Amino acid sequence: MFEMVDPAYFTKHAPQFLRHSPDCLAINVGPQLNARHVAIIQRHRHLIEGQAVTDLGSHDGRWSWAAIDAGASSVLGIEARGDLIREAAEKCGDRCTASIWFHEASFEDQNTWDRQWQGGVVLALGVLYHTPNPVQLLCRIADCGAEHLILDTQISPLPGENLQLVIEQDNHSAAVPPAGRSCSAVLLPSRGALRTMLEYAGFTDLQWVDWRQLISAHYAKGGLMPRALANYQSGRRVTLSARRAA
Repeated sequence: MFEMVDPAYFTKHAPQFLRHSPDCLAINVGPQLNARHVAIIQRHRHLIEGQAVTDLGSHDGRWSWAAIDAGASSVLGIEARGDLIREAAEKCGDRCTASIWFHEASFEDQNTWDRQWQGGVVLALGVLYHTPNPVQLLCRIADCGAEHLILDTQISPLPGENLQLVIEQDNHSAAVPPAGRSCSAVLLPSRGALRTMLEYAGFTDLQWVDWRQLISAHYAKGGLMPRALANYQSGRRVTLSARRAA
C-alpha cells in the first residue's frame, strides 16, 4: 500500500509546472503529474533525501524542483533543448542559484558523460524510449557512479524479452532526429527486455511501482480514471527504482 503524503503535490505546491509549453499535451496534466509525483518522488523519498540528484532530460524543471522538496541536497538537470532550459530557470526561480543547476547538453553525447559526476541518484523520467540505444544509456548511467536509478518509461506490450521499433516524427516534443533525418527511430523494450537491460547494465534490486493499485486506491473515484493515466493502468508505461550492483 502507498502512504499518501500528498496526492495533489503539483496542484498545491508547484502550480507553475501545470502551465505547459505550447508543444506539450495539456490534457489532464494536473491529475497525471500529481499521480506521477506519488509514484516517482514520494515512493522513493528514502532514496532521494540527502542525495545529489541528476535529472536526465529535465524538461521544464518539474522533477528537479520536486526532488529538492523531497530532500535532495542538490539537483543537476541535463536538457538538450535551450528553450526548455530557459523555461526551467524561469519556473524554478531562486532555486536555480541555490540548489538546482541546469546544463544544456544531450545525454546521447559522450562528452556529457565525461564530466565528473557526484553519484547519488539519477532520475530518467520519460527519456529511455526516446533513445535509439537504451542499453547504452543504461550502461552510461551505471558507469557514472550513481547508487540508484529512478526510471519512468514507456514500454512495448510484446511478451517475453523483445524490442519494438518505433519511428518518432520530428514534431514530437522530445525526439531529436539525427542529422539529415526528419524523424527518429527508437526501440521500446518489453517489460522482460527492460529487466534484462537493467541487469546487463549493472543494476539490481528492481522495485516496480504497482500503478494499478495506486490508481485504484487514489485516482479512480467513482470509476473515473484520468485518461492521462491509461498507459500506466494498462502496463504500457512503468515506474521503478534500481540499485547499482556493488
